[in-house]
Amino acid sequence: MTGDGAASAAGDGAASAPADGAASAPADGAAGANEYGTRAVEVVRNAERGRYELLVDHALAGFADFRLRKGRIVFTHTEVDDAYGGQGLGRRLAGDTLADAARRGERIVPRCPFMARYLRRNEVPNAEVDWPED
Repeated sequence: MTGDGAASAAGDGAASAPADGAASAPADGAAGANEYGTRAVEVVRNAERGRYELLVDHALAGFADFRLRKGRIVFTHTEVDDAYGGQGLGRRLAGDTLADAARRGERIVPRCPFMARYLRRNEVPNAEVDWPED
């Protein structure tokens, strides 16, 4: 897997939050042709592991680590496996992850350079960002 700047490109899907608390891709990522061909692409929140996971055809393709701190979600690291690079999946992971955190009312703290870059370049509706002082 590669680090924070591993993936970029098109692919802006918005996640929805099912009752179980997981974030997942919209229905267009589940079946049929979509921007990723016929592959199922989804982003799920794995609270037990403290990360959002990017799944491609149910296989782990990347993740965004986080820590929860008093109403804040601190993003510390993001990776997309090299085998999935250059397909816009890093952008999809960041967009869905940040949209889900904003919907949950969590203040976003982007310590991860990839998440910080995404937030500077893209609007995330209702996102409240606490920029770290480094």
